[in-house]
Amino acid sequence: MARSSDTSIRLRNAGTGSARIPHFRALVEQAAHAVAILHHQGNLRYANATLRRWLNLDPSRFDSQTFANFLSHDDAQHLTRVLDSLGPAGSPPVPLEPFQLVGPDQTLRYLEGTATRLPSRSGPDHRVLHLHDITARREAEQRTRRSEEGARTLHSLASSLLELDSEEDVVWDVARNCVGRLGLPDCVIYLTDPAHRILVQRAAWGTKSPSDRQILDPISIPIGHGVVGTAAANGRPEIVPDTRRHPRYIVDDSFRLSELAVPFFIGGEVAGVIDLEHPEPNFFDEHHLDLVSAIAALLANKLVRVRSEQALRSLNVELEHRVNERTGQLQATNDRLQREVAERARAQRIQQALYQISEAIHQAGDLQDLYRRIHEIIGTLMPARNFYIALQDQTSGLVSFPYHVDEVDPPPAPRRNHPGFTEYVLRTGRTCLATPDEIQRLRQTGQYTPSGVPARIWLGAPLLVRGQPIGVMAVQDHHDPAAFNDEDKQILSFVADQTALAIDRKRAGQEIQRALEQERELVRLKTNFANLVSHEFRTPIGVIVSSAQVLDSYFDRLSPPRRHEHLQDIVDAAHHMAGLIDEVLLLGRIEAGRLAFQPRPLDLPAFCRRLADEVQQASGNRCPIDVTTLETLLPAHSDETLLRHILVNLLTNAVKYSPIHTPVSLSISVIANDAILTVRDQGIGIPTEDQPRLFEVFCRGRNVGELPGTGLGLVIVKRCVEVHRGAVSLTSQPGRGTTVVVRLPVFPATPNSPAPIHP
Repeated sequence: MARSSDTSIRLRNAGTGSARIPHFRALVEQAAHAVAILHHQGNLRYANATLRRWLNLDPSRFDSQTFANFLSHDDAQHLTRVLDSLGPAGSPPVPLEPFQLVGPDQTLRYLEGTATRLPSRSGPDHRVLHLHDITARREAEQRTRRSEEGARTLHSLASSLLELDSEEDVVWDVARNCVGRLGLPDCVIYLTDPAHRILVQRAAWGTKSPSDRQILDPISIPIGHGVVGTAAANGRPEIVPDTRRHPRYIVDDSFRLSELAVPFFIGGEVAGVIDLEHPEPNFFDEHHLDLVSAIAALLANKLVRVRSEQALRSLNVELEHRVNERTGQLQATNDRLQREVAERARAQRIQQALYQISEAIHQAGDLQDLYRRIHEIIGTLMPARNFYIALQDQTSGLVSFPYHVDEVDPPPAPRRNHPGFTEYVLRTGRTCLATPDEIQRLRQTGQYTPSGVPARIWLGAPLLVRGQPIGVMAVQDHHDPAAFNDEDKQILSFVADQTALAIDRKRAGQEIQRALEQERELVRLKTNFANLVSHEFRTPIGVIVSSAQVLDSYFDRLSPPRRHEHLQDIVDAAHHMAGLIDEVLLLGRIEAGRLAFQPRPLDLPAFCRRLADEVQQASGNRCPIDVTTLETLLPAHSDETLLRHILVNLLTNAVKYSPIHTPVSLSISVIANDAILTVRDQGIGIPTEDQPRLFEVFCRGRNVGELPGTGLGLVIVKRCVEVHRGAVSLTSQPGRGTTVVVRLPVFPATPNSPAPIHP
């Protein structure tokens, strides 16, 4: 207030020092608080920059703006009374009570300040307003007040719940305290009916409850339907700012414009929902959510206690009855002892299983061996004739089945976005016991689509690593719909947690081993590449140097044919070196994943004959190449460039390692949608011990002698086949020849092609 008073005094005295007026006006114009000068009628005479920014005012139109237009009716009347009551010029400033200022963009500000009278030379005195923005302070005060009110409400509710001992008393008391004390017009408390998967209205406040403990036209909401049902299904609160724009809103007794639904939990499951509605849109905010969430927690805790006490009272009645019947009491004791023995035996089995899993981690040679041992361990705890482990790639989302044992279904192929039980557990991250009823429910809700031979019952648990599912461990039974129960569900979930850690550790160990092997392979490749450069490039370079020297020294004395012969030697050597470089570069592009796959329609028989002729001519007709094919083939869809690399390398190798004039054959056949390309020769063959490594970079048979080669041809063939998503195999006998079979899926699928079967 002191600064406002000081400014008022300066305004009154501004006329006494005309030299200081421009400086003072600049101070007022740039002041952080707002300054307004009003005519005696209330119109704006002046507004400084701060006030103009708040109200988006045009300085040239001050006289047409009435300051009261930016205030509520009550605030405008109060300001008028204050301005009318101001003393003469020179009187002390009069404080203004806090009021609201509404800007043209509906921005709301809380202001306070002072008003004083300013003499005018040209007519009636003006009024000066000095205003400070206290919006942040008021909002903080409102938050504090709401927090205190919420704390009082929670305290009152907790106190009133202490003495209640029935579920009905509890829910009606919460409805009264939750809404009655908060001043809200409508509240309904729903409780879950797990057997029918619905929410039932059990208590209400407002027009929904016209009299004490009476609900007007009670309704039930299926879980997953409406705002309330969705909150119950998801287990998360829902705030609907405007129900007119919300397709799930369900009208009960009256249409209201905003809704807040907060679920509460007992034993990790949704026990019910507190539902609030309000006739105004955008009414509910985070404060309401926090307060109602706290109320929901109190309600859940009290219901747990009430239900426990009710169960305890029922147990006491039962015990009293058994006291009168000694035989029944002895039988109950015997049953209890049997259950304890069974529970102890179960605990021992679980402990033994965990110990065995720990041993398997260290003893298993690889992950397949580990999966097999885990299957054996699970079989000691529950029926596990049908068992599998599925793993999901965290980057691509592809689900694979590295271990799958089933008496009916074969192992499924890797898949993505399949609506099976496996994906359901991966999405939810929770263990699922799919009984016949649950299977039917999931099918009706579209969360599961059967494939293969449907199981009568299915049990699966997520493999969690650091809270994230990496896969699923599952058992299923095709005959007995009661093969598994809730106890098996707990056991499988517990064992799955330990198995996930075991798989993670085993994977980490394998990754380290794989990295070491890659490092060794890199060293080997570097050595072989150096040998390749030294061996394969030395001869053509020597030819080029030798021919160039001869031409340089004896060019004039050489006949034209001899000159041409030396020049041709240089060209041939250069072409040979360029081919070697092209092979290395091609392999590099393939390994880096930069070789595009561009299939187009292709006449496969004609293409094969053309390539065979090219290879035969390029080899100087060293060996005849016979092509055998069907003449009625449909057009194939293949990448011609990749297919050329495949066939040229195979035919060139067959000719190179065969005796002169020994026939080489290329045959084409079809199986289903695949083209089968078979290349046979009667050459030197490949030693048996060398065959496993022939598709590795720079590897050649040890019997090639001085025949030139890089060890890249078969590697390029294999990579090009893999890009086609095909397969290649090789059989060979030393001294009797080699057969290479390439299988490529290049023909369109037919309508009768069998579809894969997935569990």
